Amino acid sequence: MHGICRGPPAVDDLEVVARRLVQISHYVEQDQDSRIHVEKVKRIFLFGDNGSATEWLAGIEFAIQCGWFSIDKSGVYLKITTEGAELFDVPK
Repeated sequence: MHGICRGPPAVDDLEVVARRLVQISHYVEQDQDSRIHVEKVKRIFLFGDNGSATEWLAGIEFAIQCGWFSIDKSGVYLKITTEGAELFDVPK
């Protein structure tokens, strides 16, 4: 892990939200570069899991801070890192 991961107090359990986002990302179709479109994950979390926008943002930030996701400069694509894949024994 990359140090202590802390998030804003607005979300009760950031780690649970962040882990769910990594789990969702595992099932979302990736492009040829193993990138995952952020909006696909967001849609499932907000509408399938009935998550809130606050939880979404805090969870993504937490997962990135913990090293579970990397995000491109544009903020459009995520990649599950080795650390993120290890959360669920998912091949990277």
